[in-house]
Amino acid sequence: MRDEKQRQKTRARKQKKREQKRRMLASRKPGWLDLEGLGPDAKLSMTLLAFASPILSSLPKAQFVPDVVQGILECAADVWNVVVGSEPGQVAQRLVELARYHAQLQSIPEVQMADLVIGLAERKVQDFPSDYRAVFSVQVRWRDTGDELRVYAAGAVLSPGTWIPAPLSMTPPPSHEGDDPDCFTGSELEGR
Repeated sequence: MRDEKQRQKTRARKQKKREQKRRMLASRKPGWLDLEGLGPDAKLSMTLLAFASPILSSLPKAQFVPDVVQGILECAADVWNVVVGSEPGQVAQRLVELARYHAQLQSIPEVQMADLVIGLAERKVQDFPSDYRAVFSVQVRWRDTGDELRVYAAGAVLSPGTWIPAPLSMTPPPSHEGDDPDCFTGSELEGR
């Protein structure tokens, strides 16, 4: 009987500790990413996080969870793909369509989404001009231990002007069984 009570106390203590850790992690925000040295050879997930870092860093602490981060990264990837995978005369029209699509998807005003999309497109051209990779999938989830977010991204190098038909957020997420070579853990953001 006494052993059972001890086990219950131990379980309750561990559960409380896990809850405290989850709350603490939910209150964390990502640190700044250093864009220097990022290029076509960097991991795609790292490049995508650096590309979306102005949006991610402005995210309220309580919203830094997989679903929200995934939505932001999918929108960023869609903008990235439009810039990389559109004919020069089609970029503006495709960005407008993308802004409308994501405004409906995320239930925010079209004008606000248009500003976000235009800002990301300008950032792609200015900060990542020679990176012609297209992003085919993005997945964000908690690590098995529940203490860090993991970002998985898959893509391929495209020749400039190759057309990409559908927004990323309309494609099903990939399965990531085992180790993924293009993985990024949130702890790598800390301390930068």
